[in-house]
Amino acid sequence: MRPLSNSQFETIHDALQVRQSQSSASTRLDAICACVPAQYDAVRHGAHRWCFKNFTNVSRLRARISVLESEAVAGPSRSSCRSIPSGHQTVLFPENQCIFCGKLRRYSKRGFETLSKCETESAELTIKEGAAAKQDHELQGKIDDVDMQAKEARYHESCHRDYVRRTDCANHQQGCEDTSGRIFETS
Repeated sequence: MRPLSNSQFETIHDALQVRQSQSSASTRLDAICACVPAQYDAVRHGAHRWCFKNFTNVSRLRARISVLESEAVAGPSRSSCRSIPSGHQTVLFPENQCIFCGKLRRYSKRGFETLSKCETESAELTIKEGAAAKQDHELQGKIDDVDMQAKEARYHESCHRDYVRRTDCANHQQGCEDTSGRIFETS
């Protein structure tokens, strides 16, 4: 557990207020909010980094509050047949779709392969580097300036492996060059 600074404690209290203003019990986190002390004591209080980040990540909730407040101020809006239904959000990375092949399940030699989440920084970096190297503008448009771990991008392990495999690496070629430029077979 890490000690907290005064500003981090204030951030927790700001997040607590945003969470308590929500109508859904799953976003309010009443049990956790009840345990947050009113006064900060540097000796006694601390937080796990992961817990702090998850609890204080309320940007999505703040956006929802500001939309509700603006609707209340503006009054009822005129509906149109082309308007997007309320509550509809564009999902960048659907949880039932591979970012490479667009399928939920992929059949391989071992049977059906399910989707995995992008959970490491190195996986995210290799995907971004692979898209840049391949000049895959469609995928680059989705992943540039996006935290793929936070957005929970999903892919099949075999699709990821095939996509990021570099064809210019010596271990992926049939032969290798020695220092004189001659090609010889690897055994």
